[in-house]
Amino acid sequence: MNEVLPIAVKGVALSPLKDADHKTLVVEYNATAAPYPSDRTIIDLFRDQARRSPNAEAIRFGDATLTYRQLDERSNQMAMHLSSTGAGPGRIVVVFMEHSIEVVVAILGVLKSGAAYVPVDAATPKGRLATILKDIANGTDGRAPVAITQARLQSVISPN
Repeated sequence: MNEVLPIAVKGVALSPLKDADHKTLVVEYNATAAPYPSDRTIIDLFRDQARRSPNAEAIRFGDATLTYRQLDERSNQMAMHLSSTGAGPGRIVVVFMEHSIEVVVAILGVLKSGAAYVPVDAATPKGRLATILKDIANGTDGRAPVAITQARLQSVISPN
């Protein structure tokens, strides 16, 4: 009775959900399409919201929160700093950060600068990170990408 028998299983998919439950969870709950003004950018919509309710909580991560006013101000500062480093239309900014409120500040700042962003998880292996940075440089006339990171991750992303 204590023998281990080899079992070959091919093409078997088990779902603990009944078909109706699966449809509800996968299809109906995922039906999140909403009208979106095609003539407005995400930044336009964010600024509208920040003007409408500047003191409302915009984001919460753990115990940290920012109001729309604070998030707008911090992302404006980020955008100005990025612009001073050469970020803007046609440039790509790597956002290499651990999960935090600062990730949202960084992404909004990049968008406000006119650049595009590539989010890279802080747990990305160094070899994969090097490949991503090389691919970005190859796609932008060989220019090194601008990167936003946290102090504790600088040694990981630094070319030296």
